[in-house]
Amino acid sequence: MNAVLKLVPNEKTCTKCGEVKAISEFMHNVGKGKMRPADNCKSCVAEKKKNTWAEKRANGTSFEHLGRGVVLCDGGRVCLKCDDPKAWDQFAKDVHGYNQKTATCIPCRNEKFRAAYKENPAVRRSRMSSRPDKLMKQYGITYADVVRTFDAQHGRCANRACGKEISLEVKQGHNRAMIDPNHKTGKFRALLCCACNFSLGYIEKQGNILLGLQDYLTKYNW
Repeated sequence: MNAVLKLVPNEKTCTKCGEVKAISEFMHNVGKGKMRPADNCKSCVAEKKKNTWAEKRANGTSFEHLGRGVVLCDGGRVCLKCDDPKAWDQFAKDVHGYNQKTATCIPCRNEKFRAAYKENPAVRRSRMSSRPDKLMKQYGITYADVVRTFDAQHGRCANRACGKEISLEVKQGHNRAMIDPNHKTGKFRALLCCACNFSLGYIEKQGNILLGLQDYLTKYNW
């Protein structure tokens, strides 16, 4: 069988500065199982970040946690907002943070957002992905409805047997608040954690398999 070889270019043109540079001068983006060089070179990306931070400082943006070090405790760290030592599962996921966790705990982050939302109801979290937006539009609910449900559930999964603390800020992971609609009636029901939402979807689609597993456990209960 004849193999088809694809030549990998050694250089690429930066879409920002227009210069032709080596591939090593570009960061690599990973998506859909493939790795490809970024459109902008490292120098242009660094310059853009520098200007962004300078613009934030010029606009009077305060960085209350800037310069504070990480204080570790047994099985976790000290939250930079409430200064309480908490376990790692009390912090949201952040690939750029220490131990890939945020500097402030989930309750503090939720409280900060609730205060900002009360100040300006039109504020939307930029970290929310497009999928919740599509679901809200599809089932006729607003983000205010989601926040009211979140507060009514006290920031926890609607499954009483689970009761895991969830967050509206987390994009991925088991702490993410998942919108659960009734797919037959089209009505929004509640907010679940990622694991319960996945399990519920499987039960609704493959209920006969669940019954079979119950019989299996009864038969082989040793």
